[in-house]
Amino acid sequence: MLDGYLRNLSSTYAPQAKLVCLVADDTANASGTAATTAAGSISGSLEAASVVAGDKTVRNVYLDGYVKGTFASIAQSDVGVPVYATNNNDIDDAQNSGVFVGTLITYISATVGWYALNKKFNHSDTVFYKQAIVASSGGGGLFNVLNPTGATIVIERLALDLTTGTSSAGTIDVGVTTTLTTSDVLIDGVTSSLAGVFDNITNAGTNGGATVKCTSAQYITGTVSIAAGATLAGSVGIWYRYWE
Repeated sequence: MLDGYLRNLSSTYAPQAKLVCLVADDTANASGTAATTAAGSISGSLEAASVVAGDKTVRNVYLDGYVKGTFASIAQSDVGVPVYATNNNDIDDAQNSGVFVGTLITYISATVGWYALNKKFNHSDTVFYKQAIVASSGGGGLFNVLNPTGATIVIERLALDLTTGTSSAGTIDVGVTTTLTTSDVLIDGVTSSLAGVFDNITNAGTNGGATVKCTSAQYITGTVSIAAGATLAGSVGIWYRYWE
């Protein structure tokens, strides 16, 4: 559905499509003969029209429920991921300019499964993850999180809540790495002795920034340069989306 009107599903409408509708009845009208003209509208009540025009007068559509569909290629591990369609018949778990149609809920075979129409679950939206930080130096000593999804994600925001800053001056770097090493692509050089909330948007520093990709085999690491025995307490919060 686009601008309040039904359209044939097409990749052309991928950015604009508001709602996917499965037609339940497009062959008959409440009264009168079936419409055959190329364009037109219904006059009177939609349910009791006396004059109809247009190729089809759709009276009933499905907007939710569980639908058995044919897919380009799916696997058991795809259950729970969003699915997309590039036309009225072809559905896949890869976006590729397809219109979002729902979430895969049951795997039957590599080409057949059930999806929840117009439903989004955890995989489709921003996910939030939080854990405590540790006052430990070395690469990833502050915190390290191996990508927990098994898929590539994009980190939209990362925030450090330092409830207790270090007793001596130091800096904190946060980034994405393939091993437990120092990276500053999210936050570069936050002063560790300061208490407060710091994120990769307001406090990115020279090398930091938002929307950083993290593959399935990478870590999100926080590294702090502090003297031995220095105190530091708080937590890290990560907001991310599945990318593929």
